[in-house]
Amino acid sequence: TNVYLPDSITSLGRGAFLDCNRLEAISLPSALDRIAPELFSGCNQLESVTMGESITSVGERAFYECTDLFNLSMSSSVKSVEDEAFYNCSNLHSLSFPSGLTSIGESAFEGAGLTELSLPDTVTTLGTSAFSGCPMTQASLSAGLTKVPGWAFYNCRNLTELTVPAGITSIGEQAFSDCKTLAAISLPESVNTIGESAFSGCAALTGLTI
Repeated sequence: TNVYLPDSITSLGRGAFLDCNRLEAISLPSALDRIAPELFSGCNQLESVTMGESITSVGERAFYECTDLFNLSMSSSVKSVEDEAFYNCSNLHSLSFPSGLTSIGESAFEGAGLTELSLPDTVTTLGTSAFSGCPMTQASLSAGLTKVPGWAFYNCRNLTELTVPAGITSIGEQAFSDCKTLAAISLPESVNTIGESAFSGCAALTGLTI
């Protein structure tokens, strides 16, 4: 089932399409400025979302467990992606992050299908478990970050390439734990704290440069 919403709509409330299990595609109104919390939570057959350019935030659990979602272009105006927004969106293999994005919440993409990650340098806040369990092979972090939070990349078992920019001062608890294929990592001189079990279970790790 496809849904087209007219541009006269300027607001959609929390959970407006919660658990609409037959919804497959939707085009959001151009005047909509935020995606409300839980807006499409549990829409497990939702495959495609067309997002208007006015949207500045993606609310918590907005696409929670949208396991079929694979076609999404994020608005260039988005500044924040909140907690669990794309939790377990396992078919979302690629996503271009807008250049003005500043914050990504806790577990925002946990279990999502992202195969690679390049964060814009505008991102200054990254939540716990933000990308935990993603099948990405490479990740490039934002130069705007000062810390990698706990569990951020926990269980990213396919991660082989990691770029940690200068300016990072701390690596959180279990941040890269169980990244089974991560063979080498170079940390900038700015790092002064590495948390408990930060690299535990990194079975392929043969080199660490600090």
